[in-house]
Amino acid sequence: MIYRVFIAFILLQGVYCQCDNQNDKNIFLWSVKHPQLLSQGYLFGTIHVPVTEVWKEVSDRVREAFYSSDTVLLEIDLHDEATIHELISCKNLAYDETVHSYLPTELFKKIEKIMEHLRTSFLTWAQGQNPRDTRKIKHAEEIHSNITGDWWRKRPIWLLFLLYQLCENVFEKASSPLLDLYIAQKATDEKKTIIPIETAEEQCNPVWSVSNEEIVFAIEHTIHFLEDKFKQLNQTDSKSSLKELIKHYKCGTLKEDIFDKGGMSIIDYATETTEKFRADEINKKLKQDIFIKRNIRMAKRIDSILKSRNNNTIFSAIGAGHFLGTTVCSLIWRQMVTLWRK
Repeated sequence: MIYRVFIAFILLQGVYCQCDNQNDKNIFLWSVKHPQLLSQGYLFGTIHVPVTEVWKEVSDRVREAFYSSDTVLLEIDLHDEATIHELISCKNLAYDETVHSYLPTELFKKIEKIMEHLRTSFLTWAQGQNPRDTRKIKHAEEIHSNITGDWWRKRPIWLLFLLYQLCENVFEKASSPLLDLYIAQKATDEKKTIIPIETAEEQCNPVWSVSNEEIVFAIEHTIHFLEDKFKQLNQTDSKSSLKELIKHYKCGTLKEDIFDKGGMSIIDYATETTEKFRADEINKKLKQDIFIKRNIRMAKRIDSILKSRNNNTIFSAIGAGHFLGTTVCSLIWRQMVTLWRK
């Protein structure tokens, strides 16, 4: 759920993917079995894109594993109203604070300009689709509001995450649900037991190692990226990192470095050597907190749930990014379970 912020709300036209035959079987599905237990576990890696982009090309083995399960583990249960309320409120500063409390005035004005430019771009895009279709214009307004609403009240890390969302093409908003939310809804519809792997508090505070000063530094350089991006809005972004992500996800060739090509990397927009070094250090800290430390926590909890629910078939759906680098799989394997890729 957390690393969605790097690729979330990014919706685009279908990407046709030509895969090598040898890669067609590299789906993000693992089977997990404890030698002394009857419980059967599955780990499935999702990405936060419309289900229509990838679900048809997901292996039947994934669907079979899901349908055979009676329990579904999700990073967070977004169908729980208390959880949703806590997630929404925790992203904002205290009621009497705004981003002015930590942003320099000049940087605030730059962000304000980008947000207004984005709104204008959304409306222009909607009118270009069909000038007479008021629903398109209303839809564009809704997308803009969903992404940028109350940005001036965001805590530093959540303002940074919001800006990361803008680093991709946010204009093509599909009406279909996102893959991970689709799985959650299917689990609810089929009356499966849903267990969240993380708490709302853990999702609210995903970064511990990065100071507010470092976050402001990252915000500043992400703004540099966005300023350059909006200067080139009329150009085709053939190297979209999200298009690459979908392509590699479909083909089973997703690798860790794909996450370095999007908004998460601020190194290219640091000009001085010392700034580049600092940017690199911040990126490392973000990855450490958002992926590695969370992988350790999630692996322990998945293992604990498998052990506590004997005779159950458990389907775990978590972000595919957690299966790269120091993975949830490798950490669960250390708990002396049998684990193999399906």
